[in-house]
Amino acid sequence: WDAEGNKTTVAFTPATVAVPHTQVTTDPLGHTETTEFDVQRGLSTADIGPNGERVDMEYDPLGRLLKVWDIDR
Repeated sequence: WDAEGNKTTVAFTPATVAVPHTQVTTDPLGHTETTEFDVQRGLSTADIGPNGERVDMEYDPLGRLLKVWDIDR
């Protein structure tokens, strides 16, 4: 459920959620947002919106966020 009380769904790949490499969230209108993860660290490496807009993240060896590439780069 989202903040406005609408039902949303979340799916993980792999479905075990042990170390997901993608998470897809679907809102009541069927719009999806995908988050990609670094499977070794569990850090988000990309967010992809419902219209295909993509934001990428890069981390240093200690897992600290170094760079963010926004939609219009």
